[in-house]
Amino acid sequence: MTTPGPLRRDGERVYALPSFRILLHIDRALGDPSMKDAAGKLLALFLEGLDHTDMIFGHAGGRIKKLGAEYINDKVIAKAVKWAAETEWQWPSTLRFARWFDDFDCSGPPHIRLEQRAYLATIQIELPPDDPRCVIFAERVQQIVADLPVIWGVMGYGMFQPVALDSLIFLLPRVATRYRCAIEVQPDRVESALRREASFEQLRLGETPVLSVPDIGWRTLVGREFLERLPDLAELAGVEGLSVVASERFTSITAGPQPIWGDVNEAEDISLYSSVADALRPVRADWPYASKAFFGGAIDNSGLDRLEAWYGRFDA
Repeated sequence: MTTPGPLRRDGERVYALPSFRILLHIDRALGDPSMKDAAGKLLALFLEGLDHTDMIFGHAGGRIKKLGAEYINDKVIAKAVKWAAETEWQWPSTLRFARWFDDFDCSGPPHIRLEQRAYLATIQIELPPDDPRCVIFAERVQQIVADLPVIWGVMGYGMFQPVALDSLIFLLPRVATRYRCAIEVQPDRVESALRREASFEQLRLGETPVLSVPDIGWRTLVGREFLERLPDLAELAGVEGLSVVASERFTSITAGPQPIWGDVNEAEDISLYSSVADALRPVRADWPYASKAFFGGAIDNSGLDRLEAWYGRFDA
């Protein structure tokens, strides 16, 4: 299996790295006891057997206003675990670990971000794409969040862009024409599709927010908020190779036993992903919204071509 390399602007500045990605948006504050418990377990899972080489840690929230970064050791890890357990997670609060790559001048996988946003809690984890634990890790994450109100989540291979490089979001999506199953959305940009509160523009127009699914992956978690608009979702369970597991909080749809990149050059079969995309069509973000909100819009025709390739990559 071929993996895309780091993405560079003008052949120089790295702005995104290949990863196995886990993105979750949860409709419960991180300060809630159940969320604190889950955050502690996710942090412990991430730190389990972690190579400390070039790993950095940063956090902010409460009395800590500035997100500083420091290289980790056992003492720093103990401080991080203690802070995660004791902080009130008031907005805005964040905790992050990542590997620092001097050659790329940016952070990358392994990476974890636990963050209290204004509307939702965000859980973001990236592992190196060649990490043999990816599937088992995904299973354990899902077990930890099983009783939480996950609105939307996605897991699979994709491109990680550090939050510090969000100003370069317009350079994404970038690999969809070849690696059709790559998750190129970034959590901050898609959060607006999952908010219950109306934006200023919606209030001005008298519109009611309608939640939409930003993307799909090898595994897609769909909150119960969407189920009334997905009457045929159960039929996916009859598709050979697809796993559909319904719980009280969300439904998990998994396309095959292992994630794939969907490499056109290697003729990887993406039919399972296409089946999921088709079944979720009633709740997927529409083209006008997705093309403007998720990647900052197209600044030229080539950008529009990339957005169209990404949006339609699962169409039969």
